[in-house]
Amino acid sequence: MRTTTLLLTLSLALGGCYGKPELPTSDGVDSTDAAADEPTPAPVDEPPRGGRPSVDDGTPSTAEARAEQLESVLHKLTGPTTLEAREAELAKLNELVVAGCMAGGAACRATLREVVDANLPDADLWPLYGEFLGSLRPRAGEAADVLGRALLLSDDPATRDRAFRLAVGTGAARRGQPDEEKRRATTIPIQPREGERVLIVVEQVSPCGDIGVDLKGPDSHGRVDLDLQLRCEPVVEPEPGETWIPTATRAVWAFDAGELTAAGIELWMAGAEEALLQVRPAASAAKP
Repeated sequence: MRTTTLLLTLSLALGGCYGKPELPTSDGVDSTDAAADEPTPAPVDEPPRGGRPSVDDGTPSTAEARAEQLESVLHKLTGPTTLEAREAELAKLNELVVAGCMAGGAACRATLREVVDANLPDADLWPLYGEFLGSLRPRAGEAADVLGRALLLSDDPATRDRAFRLAVGTGAARRGQPDEEKRRATTIPIQPREGERVLIVVEQVSPCGDIGVDLKGPDSHGRVDLDLQLRCEPVVEPEPGETWIPTATRAVWAFDAGELTAAGIELWMAGAEEALLQVRPAASAAKP
């Protein structure tokens, strides 16, 4: 008993002299001292449990927000701006059109109508229309019916031709079958329903896009008579021995035929013996 008491007393005495034992760190500094010298780490923001973190990247999230931003951008683009500022606003416009058309068909139409009503230069519209060749291809029908319509009804032949190429490229239009004179006609939309507004696009082989137009109709039976009069300089034949590469050119013209009735539409070109285009409402086309 006396021996046990003596050992306990000796252990307590040694602990009081040397303190609590510590493990040395790799650089010879006690871990206790090293921890005391380090700054307290800043708290980390963690996303709330049960959901994704909220990120504000400037993308409009509601129809109201898009409408307000669109109005602001179009107002700036229709007023005096510097080249740098205009490029920035056009980039914002592109983002708003993409966001609007990703939100659905109705939102896409509303967004594009606002853009068309602003009467921006054609040069500002081509990048927007080009978006429908890629990720916005599912909304190509809305683009052709609103944005493409405005470009196809332009007075500029080159604008009409380019707009039609884009409509075909996006899948929103198809070239019609040629007649004996290699004229073609088609509609936008491709298969219009009764009551839908129909845009008719006509192609005619021509050395240039400058044409005169004589249009009559549609009458009560849906007949339309069209005469496209070329205003181009005659093609000069090459001299013997000269190299000549013929190029296929055309004139593209479009007109609004109004709402499609149950009677449909027949397009007759001047001097033709049969209709170049016959359009019937999609709903009635399936009936025997």
